[in-house]
Amino acid sequence: MKKIKLLNVIFVSLLFLFIYPVTAFAAPDFTVSNVSFNHSTGAYSFDYTGYTGNPIWAVSARNDANASVWNWYENNASCNSTRCSGVMVQGHGVPTCSSQLVFDIFDLSNEYLSQSLEISDIDQTCSNSAPSVGAIIISPNPVQINNSVIASLSFIDQDQTDTHTAVIDWGDGVNINQTCSLIEPNNSNPGLVTCELYSGYSTASVYPVSISLTDGEDTSFSPIAYASVYNPTQGSIFSGGQRFANPSTANISAPGNIIFGLTYKYQEGSAQSIRQFSMDFNSANIHFNATNVDSLVISGDMATLQGSGELNGEGGYDYFVTGLNGGGIRIQITDSASNIIYDTQLGDSISASPTTSVSGHIVVK
Repeated sequence: MKKIKLLNVIFVSLLFLFIYPVTAFAAPDFTVSNVSFNHSTGAYSFDYTGYTGNPIWAVSARNDANASVWNWYENNASCNSTRCSGVMVQGHGVPTCSSQLVFDIFDLSNEYLSQSLEISDIDQTCSNSAPSVGAIIISPNPVQINNSVIASLSFIDQDQTDTHTAVIDWGDGVNINQTCSLIEPNNSNPGLVTCELYSGYSTASVYPVSISLTDGEDTSFSPIAYASVYNPTQGSIFSGGQRFANPSTANISAPGNIIFGLTYKYQEGSAQSIRQFSMDFNSANIHFNATNVDSLVISGDMATLQGSGELNGEGGYDYFVTGLNGGGIRIQITDSASNIIYDTQLGDSISASPTTSVSGHIVVK
């Protein structure tokens, strides 16, 4: 009977030490590094070197020196000769984010705790991670004036307990900071932001669209996407042709003349090619022929044409051409991964005015 009571006393004493850990005798001289702790799950790990004492038996983490608010602990710690890692169980209180933690590391000697080491470290799960956003998808794109258009993107956040808000700038100078609907990430499923411009754009043009997403601490900004908005006026036309000298600032700066030609117009409410866009740059061995038109946007004196085609006889390439009535032209060709193959105005947005002079004609009306 006395033996049972003695065992009970020892058990209660051990439990008390883990619920309210204290610093015992001076710890042996060794180095602890790479401390990681998650206040939500109790998961921890750390590396150590130079330890020559008895095997490490238990670890605990607490928010302050007295564990008066909360602490975690693990007996029979999973350690090898250089590293400990595992999951602690809740000993006292409700763990919350704390800017400073105290780690206690114990060895086992003669069945009682003889030594501890305190380590102050930042709870890494308390350091906020900004959300990571994907590319904006605009649908439909191109879109006719005064028709509803939707912009969406997916996102992830390492801090799975964060909540988010998102706003969109539709790029028209009017619909700015419009609140978007949002579905939060769920485990491995990314979150989704959806924004809708119900009334659509009132004027044909190419508009830069951007979305910002915040978790309450940090804000992330999407790459800019472009909404091509057209007004299918019967008889609207974009025509250009003959040649221009390759600009020295182009993506391929080799000297030489570039021969090009195109004619597109609206017929029965959609863009039709009278002459498919083609371009020949012999000095750089670039020969491009359009096979499809995705959008034609005519806004005032400027036209924007986008579609796909073949480069040197191989498909999978996209083209983008802007022209200014009686003025210059801009041509960009990209591959399926959006890598720029050729661009007369490298670094400019697709809404920038074309600057390359032509020997021939550019007609937009």
